[in-house]
Amino acid sequence: PGFDFAGVVESAGDGTELEVGEKVIGYIGLTETCSPDGPPSNGHGSAGAFAQYCCIPESRLAVVPGYSDARKLSGLPLAGLTAFQALFTGRGGVSLQGTALGDLRKGQKVLVLGGSSSTGFLAVQLAAAAGAEVVATASDAMMPNGKQTKMDWVKSLGAHRLINYRKQDWSEVLRSEEEGFDMIFDTVGSNDDLAKAGAILKEGAPFVSIANFDPKIPEGAAFRFASFIVHSDGRDLADLVTLVEQRKLSVLVDSVFEFEEAREALERSMTGRATGKIIVEVDDFFASERSFG
Repeated sequence: PGFDFAGVVESAGDGTELEVGEKVIGYIGLTETCSPDGPPSNGHGSAGAFAQYCCIPESRLAVVPGYSDARKLSGLPLAGLTAFQALFTGRGGVSLQGTALGDLRKGQKVLVLGGSSSTGFLAVQLAAAAGAEVVATASDAMMPNGKQTKMDWVKSLGAHRLINYRKQDWSEVLRSEEEGFDMIFDTVGSNDDLAKAGAILKEGAPFVSIANFDPKIPEGAAFRFASFIVHSDGRDLADLVTLVEQRKLSVLVDSVFEFEEAREALERSMTGRATGKIIVEVDDFFASERSFG
């Protein structure tokens, strides 16, 4: 929490293309700002967007059109970039193994493990927008609004098929497919899923995980495993903003808290039951046009 933000440019350095008064969103960056050796030496500051002001390189920002909903877009960067780079690699994506990530294309098949997660629901939309056939796992638990199940919600986002992971084993359901899958995007992190991946993945196809950093890759596996930590890249983020403008991508907001309620917001995040993004209003953005964290 606390890596995404939306705000208004109050000052821009020489040589930048940004103008004072422009609305922007950005991802401060985990690998860019956090170091086990202490604060980074690049002068960009430590992670944490729960603040009125942020000093950040232009390369990590995307301009927000004036008619867009800045509150919703403040929750897009981290999860959106993660899903985007996992599926397509983009300009900023690279695995911890030093290889490319996904290269999902029109007509290909992808399985999203955890389709209702904060990253999974964006991945479903991105894959569908790219023209891929999307299968996702989710549960039949009700959404917070009590009007539909998570499975129904994920289907409404563009998934072609849903598998109830509480009642079905996705590998058993999909292993009979005549054509294998071109990619698995994993937001769950279970080695049980990794062990079953070979049953449906094509030879050389990627199993890209954002949650498994201690993988037990099956001996003789014909697929490619890749794990990664998202990188902050304004160009990839600008592509996401364009998709939002084209109404091919939407950001679900779970809840909005005032800055004084930041503790409650973090507690909500830690429950793991949030569906969508949790927004903290650091300032009255629409009145003072300053920032969301």
